[in-house]
Amino acid sequence: MKIRSSAKALIIKEGKLLVIQCQREGKEYYTLPGGGQEPLESLEQTVIRECLEEAGLSIRVKSLAAVQEEIIIDPKSVQNSPDYCHQHFWYFRCELTGNQPQSPTHHDLGQVGIQWIPLGQVCKLPILPEWLQEQAETILASETTSFLGTVIHEKPILSKT
Repeated sequence: MKIRSSAKALIIKEGKLLVIQCQREGKEYYTLPGGGQEPLESLEQTVIRECLEEAGLSIRVKSLAAVQEEIIIDPKSVQNSPDYCHQHFWYFRCELTGNQPQSPTHHDLGQVGIQWIPLGQVCKLPILPEWLQEQAETILASETTSFLGTVIHEKPILSKT
């Protein structure tokens, strides 16, 4: 099992957070645009590529907002999706560039769309990562980087297979 690095974008436009709308295993949930780092790719390059792939949007990285480690110890998850059971998440404050939106080139598994959600409503959404429900506005307003700790899940979040 390897440790996976994932770069995620926190993008605010007119008081709204960009989220990816997903449906899997009969559940609707939201997540941030972003994904896994490719070999020889910087984290900045990763989040820029992922935003273009998933949302069709060109971005510029402004700063690192937060870092979190996630470990899933559920035996079925470890067996079925070992590459997703130990991850480091890098959350970047980003802004849109002046380019017009394009069609997304690659949807994540379960992705059904993108939405701009008012920051005040993020706390009411089924959103991953869960810390966004309570800390999104604080972390976005801060100029420092937050370490959000290590989260250990004994049960699967959503299966990757």
